[in-house]
Amino acid sequence: MTGYRVSKVIVRVGDSYLMSLKRKRGSDDARLEFLGGRHEKHESALDALVRELREEETTGCLAERAETLASPPVEIRVGDGHHFIFLMDLSGEDAGLLRHHPQESHGFQLVPSGLLRPGELFTRKTNGILGSLKLAE
Repeated sequence: MTGYRVSKVIVRVGDSYLMSLKRKRGSDDARLEFLGGRHEKHESALDALVRELREEETTGCLAERAETLASPPVEIRVGDGHHFIFLMDLSGEDAGLLRHHPQESHGFQLVPSGLLRPGELFTRKTNGILGSLKLAE
């Protein structure tokens, strides 16, 4: 397999989706994206997701939930990346307890499902994921 590997989680909270307002250099700074990130050498998709969630969310709640995910990820290509997309449901109460890591993002945001289509709110790679999965339809 060529290119890099990425694990992301789509977190549903009622009729909305939990996203990270990413802290990145360049044009994607302060744009929304799903939580997760690139795999390190020899990591499984789930191991990479759990590690990335521990880095991005400081309470550990999302990482602990990810460790129990039973469904296999959806696999898609976005540019040069092989993306493993996991799905997770979270209550509004639990979502309110989450805390972002300030070096990773500007915070978390709930995005209503009607806004979940490619556009300027999202990072370039998130737009690729949204285009592939068509979550808003």
